[in-house]
This record gives sequence, structure tokens and C-alpha cells, in this order.
Amino acid sequence: MKRTLVKIMALTLALVTIFAFTACKKEIKNGSQIQRMKVELSYQDAAGEEVITTIVGLELYLNFAPETVAHFIALCEEGYYNNVCVSNVSDKWLEFGGYKYDADGNFVENAYTKQPINGEFAKNGWIGNKLSVTQGSLILKRDYDDGESSKYNTAKGTVIVCLSSGAASTFSSDRYCVFGMVTSDDANAEAATDVEKKSSIAKLSSLASFAQQEVNGNKVTTWFYEGDNEQYKNQFITKWIDEDGETHYSHSASTEGEEMTSEQVEDFLDLYGEETKSFLVVPYTQIVIKSITKA
Repeated sequence: MKRTLVKIMALTLALVTIFAFTACKKEIKNGSQIQRMKVELSYQDAAGEEVITTIVGLELYLNFAPETVAHFIALCEEGYYNNVCVSNVSDKWLEFGGYKYDADGNFVENAYTKQPINGEFAKNGWIGNKLSVTQGSLILKRDYDDGESSKYNTAKGTVIVCLSSGAASTFSSDRYCVFGMVTSDDANAEAATDVEKKSSIAKLSSLASFAQQEVNGNKVTTWFYEGDNEQYKNQFITKWIDEDGETHYSHSASTEGEEMTSEQVEDFLDLYGEETKSFLVVPYTQIVIKSITKA
């Protein structure tokens, strides 16, 4: 009886040990433990009506950028990225996190209360990050100014998604923290048909076309100025071309706003030439991140 009881206890202990090991086992990829996340994107029309939602998968590299990954996950869990919009988009990268649409549909800065974090990249003395900028890379954006080393520790919550390796010309991995990747297929691809397994990168790249509005066949461009010039501080500037081919600029987030005088346009273009990176290119179509959660 005692021998049988000992065997049962030993078997139970073995099963518990195996279960504990299996439960704690983490996914390893490219030499790092990873955490999978899923992003729910909502595409909306000009009236703010939701036209489609999609899921994009992410993988975060805990060993290569531990502080950055922990920071990002904490923001996700606090709901910081809930209902933020894609606030800038180009053919090489897009960004989200810094701005959102409020209940009245106004484009406003996303409230941020945490302290900026240390930059986990080579120029800041961090040699443990083996990730480089490629298609699908995730980067925690920081201040552009490289004049002071303290600027390396200014990353907050805005995330860059690299749509091509060409993003490295602006966000090189020795000066910005690459902390994750967009996965090649949707996070729920296992349950999808082959037709539905469209690349997440292809979906994100399509935002460039979603982001444009046209007037008389010409693209409308809207900027939001983040710099210190009082004349344009926290203002929208919109550029469009009319049916006669004439170019117009307005102090507004649309073509309906007060049109700028030729002198104001000249001043604006001079400022834009000097402070290009202080201007966000704002999409007209609302592309909203509804949530980012662990997969």
C-alpha cells in the first residue's frame, strides 16, 4: 500500500512538473523570446462610419529590447492605443499612437502621462539589440534631433511601422529602437481560408491609398504643424488644386477653410522647407486602431 502511494505521489509530482514546464515554456525566435500581439484596425469613411475591420499580427522581441517591449505592452494594457489613428503615412512607413480622434471627431494629441524611456540602440550604448530595419519592423519613435545624447532617451508611445526597408533612411536601427515585427499573415490566419490570408504588410501598405482625398483628380495634402512657430503652431494647412490647375492653401483640415494669402503661402513654404519634420501629413480617411492586445 505504501509502495503504491509513493508511486502515485511520484507520478503526480512528475505530471505537475511537466505541466508547469509546458505552461512556462516561451516561444523563441531568432534567438529571442517573443510575445505575440494582435491589432484590430478599423477603416472608416469620411463620415466616420466603419466600413471594414481587420486584424494585424505583431511579434515583440523581449530579449533584444526588453524595456521598450515592456513599455509598449504596458501602454497596450492601459488602453493607450485604443482608438488612436494612423497620423502619418508614406510609401516607406506609417506611424500611430501620438494622435487620436475625440468624441467630436477632432484630431487631437493623445494624452501621455508616463516618463520617456531609454533608447535601446547602438548610438545610445545598447549593444543587445540585433534587429535591423526591414519591411514590417516596429520602431518606437523618438525626437529627431541628434544634437544631444539626451535626445536618445525621448521615446514615448508613437510607433513607426516600416512598410519597406527604405524606412532606414529616416529611422536607422543604430539611432532608433526596433522592437518587433508585423507578422506575415493575420493573427487569426489559422482560421481563415487561403483567400483571406492576405499579408498584413500589404494591408498596412494600402493605407497610403486610403489616406488620400482628391479634388478634380488631384491629391489633397493636409499637414498638422507640431513646431514652435507661433503663426502655425497646432494648426492644419491644406493644399489642393482647382479645376483650372491653380494651387490653393487654406488654414484648415479641409479645402473649405479660410484661404491663405500669397504672402502667407510664401511664409509657410519657407517654414516647411526649414522644418519639414515638424509637419505631420494627416490622412483624411480615418484609420483607427481599436485595440492592441496579447494574442
